[in-house]
Amino acid sequence: MGITMKGASLSLEHLPTELLEIIAIHVLQCSSLESLSCVNRAFRFICLPHMFEKLTVRFSLIGMEKLQQVSLSYISNYVKTICYKASEIIDPLVQCPHYFSTCLYTPLEYVRDEREFCWAYHGRQITYKRIYSYFKDLSEEQQAIIQADHDFMSFSSCLPRFLRLRSLEICLTNNIEKPFRWFTGRMLVDWKNSFSDHLEAVLQGLCAARENGITIHTLQVTGFYSRLPLVGSRVSSLAVCALHSVEELYLVDSPGLLDFIAATRLPSVRVLELENCWLQVPELQKVLLTHGRTLEILHLENVWLPSERFYDWGVSLSLGTTSTVVDGISNIRTGEAMRELTINRRGNKYEYRRTFS
Repeated sequence: MGITMKGASLSLEHLPTELLEIIAIHVLQCSSLESLSCVNRAFRFICLPHMFEKLTVRFSLIGMEKLQQVSLSYISNYVKTICYKASEIIDPLVQCPHYFSTCLYTPLEYVRDEREFCWAYHGRQITYKRIYSYFKDLSEEQQAIIQADHDFMSFSSCLPRFLRLRSLEICLTNNIEKPFRWFTGRMLVDWKNSFSDHLEAVLQGLCAARENGITIHTLQVTGFYSRLPLVGSRVSSLAVCALHSVEELYLVDSPGLLDFIAATRLPSVRVLELENCWLQVPELQKVLLTHGRTLEILHLENVWLPSERFYDWGVSLSLGTTSTVVDGISNIRTGEAMRELTINRRGNKYEYRRTFS
């Protein structure tokens, strides 16, 4: 009475499409769709939109090439979200052996660090030559992208091809491999410039996408510390165009963007979420006043507001609690459209929730 795999595949193929979609969604939540997509043609057809709805692109030559190839393939029809993972820029002078060994990291410093086991990884020692080669190769690749404007041209030419694109994530993270990560601080140039360049490349691409009728509804930025010029700059004019249709804005560990958002008119924004950052009340107030006619929901997730406690022995400073944050924003003025203020999710509820009539 056994059923062969071929027989099972044929029987599944004749199930209603709606039921196949339910099965695919369940597998998506519990396992991988890749195996399910190999069962038969019907499942492959159902799984493809879920498998390719999010595209991750890194700031690398391979990443830019990947963006080009996907945008020209049938997969572009399934992509709804693009996540751009951009790293800080390595000092281009790293490529010079003399500069590296005399100004950035001397052999004597390496001997000291090696003695303290800083360069031991998985039981193996990382040689001085390997350290130099790793950062040299990384810098050469980054400079090849920058000097050819490869990132700007790739986003401008590719984003208009993703006709179903609705969400974009910019993640400014440390993409350095683990054994070299602790050492990265010595190799980086000023991130104030590199972060804004990454953002500008994406905004330029979004402007091109908008000209092709593509509207972005959700934008998430993670790890943005730079302060951007508020008025009269290229990035500010690009933002007005690129973010015109954005309804939901998520700023994660990106305190440097608050004053920029306050100075940029976003006519469609309804939801603003701040996460993992110091709460800057004056700048938050400016944001609420600028977007008071459209902003309906403000959510604060794991934000910090300095709290002082006075004792006989002195003053104690802490990150504050939810009540500290509530007190800090108690007198803040909200716009006419504001419906809800929430702080810290707790399952399906919030640690603090306030509604406005």
